[in-house]
Amino acid sequence: MQDGLLLDYDEARLSYRSPSEPGNSGSPVFHSDWQVIAVHHASRFDLPRSITQGGSYVANLAISLPAIDAGLRTRPPSAGGPAAEGGTRCQR
Repeated sequence: MQDGLLLDYDEARLSYRSPSEPGNSGSPVFHSDWQVIAVHHASRFDLPRSITQGGSYVANLAISLPAIDAGLRTRPPSAGGPAAEGGTRCQR
Protein backbone atom coordinates (compact mmCIF):
# COMPACT_ATOMS: atom_id res chain seq x y z
CA MET A 1 0.00 0.00 0.00
CA GLN A 2 1.13 3.51 -0.77
CA ASP A 3 -0.28 6.85 0.13
CA GLY A 4 -2.12 8.58 -2.70
CA LEU A 5 -2.56 12.27 -3.23
CA LEU A 6 -5.38 13.89 -5.19
CA LEU A 7 -3.75 16.68 -7.20
CA ASP A 8 -6.62 18.12 -9.23
CA TYR A 9 -10.10 17.21 -10.47
CA ASP A 10 -13.11 18.38 -12.40
CA GLU A 11 -16.49 16.78 -13.18
CA ALA A 12 -15.04 14.19 -15.55
CA ARG A 13 -11.38 13.66 -14.65
CA LEU A 14 -9.02 13.59 -11.76
CA SER A 15 -5.27 13.60 -11.49
CA TYR A 16 -3.56 11.92 -8.60
CA ARG A 17 -0.21 10.65 -7.45
CA SER A 18 0.05 6.96 -6.66
CA PRO A 19 2.31 4.17 -7.93
CA SER A 20 1.10 2.60 -11.17
CA GLU A 21 2.45 0.28 -13.82
CA PRO A 22 1.82 -0.14 -17.53
CA GLY A 23 -1.36 -2.17 -17.91
CA ASN A 24 -3.12 -0.61 -14.91
CA SER A 25 -5.69 1.15 -17.11
CA GLY A 26 -9.17 0.10 -16.05
CA SER A 27 -8.18 -0.33 -12.40
CA PRO A 28 -10.45 1.19 -9.77
CA VAL A 29 -9.42 4.41 -8.02
CA PHE A 30 -10.58 4.56 -4.39
CA HIS A 31 -11.02 7.47 -2.02
CA SER A 32 -9.97 7.32 1.63
CA ASP A 33 -13.14 5.43 2.65
CA TRP A 34 -12.40 2.71 0.05
CA GLN A 35 -15.25 3.64 -2.26
CA VAL A 36 -14.53 3.51 -5.98
CA ILE A 37 -14.64 7.02 -7.44
CA ALA A 38 -12.95 6.63 -10.83
CA VAL A 39 -11.22 4.32 -13.30
CA HIS A 40 -7.48 4.68 -13.94
CA HIS A 41 -6.84 5.82 -17.50
CA ALA A 42 -3.20 6.86 -17.97
CA SER A 43 0.01 8.13 -16.41
CA ARG A 44 1.75 11.30 -17.56
CA PHE A 45 5.18 12.70 -16.86
CA ASP A 46 4.26 16.18 -18.06
CA LEU A 47 0.68 16.84 -16.93
CA PRO A 48 0.10 20.62 -17.01
CA ARG A 49 -0.65 22.20 -13.64
CA SER A 50 -3.58 24.55 -13.22
CA ILE A 51 -3.43 28.01 -14.77
CA THR A 52 -2.54 29.66 -11.46
CA GLN A 53 0.36 27.27 -10.71
CA GLY A 54 2.06 26.91 -14.09
CA GLY A 55 4.55 24.16 -14.96
CA SER A 56 3.81 20.45 -15.01
CA TYR A 57 4.02 17.38 -12.81
CA VAL A 58 4.04 13.59 -12.88
CA ALA A 59 0.53 12.26 -12.27
CA ASN A 60 -1.99 9.54 -13.01
CA LEU A 61 -5.24 10.35 -14.78
CA ALA A 62 -8.62 8.78 -14.11
CA ILE A 63 -12.15 9.13 -15.43
CA SER A 64 -14.80 9.70 -12.76
CA LEU A 65 -17.64 7.22 -12.35
CA PRO A 66 -20.27 9.96 -12.88
CA ALA A 67 -18.62 10.82 -16.22
CA ILE A 68 -18.63 7.15 -17.27
CA ASP A 69 -22.28 6.83 -16.25
CA ALA A 70 -23.22 10.00 -18.16
CA GLY A 71 -21.38 8.78 -21.25
CA LEU A 72 -23.15 5.42 -21.18
CA ARG A 73 -26.53 7.12 -20.75
CA THR A 74 -25.81 9.45 -23.67
CA ARG A 75 -24.43 6.72 -25.93
CA PRO A 76 -25.43 3.29 -24.63
CA PRO A 77 -23.84 0.17 -26.08
CA SER A 78 -25.98 -1.38 -28.81
CA ALA A 79 -26.41 -4.86 -30.23
CA GLY A 80 -24.98 -3.52 -33.50
CA GLY A 81 -21.79 -2.19 -31.86
CA PRO A 82 -18.15 -2.99 -32.71
CA ALA A 83 -18.50 -6.75 -32.16
CA ALA A 84 -21.31 -6.93 -34.74
CA GLU A 85 -19.08 -5.07 -37.18
CA GLY A 86 -16.22 -7.57 -36.89
CA GLY A 87 -14.62 -6.16 -33.72
CA THR A 88 -13.45 -8.22 -30.77
CA ARG A 89 -16.16 -9.56 -28.51
CA CYS A 90 -15.47 -9.45 -24.75
CA GLN A 91 -15.67 -12.79 -22.97
CA ARG A 92 -15.59 -13.78 -19.32
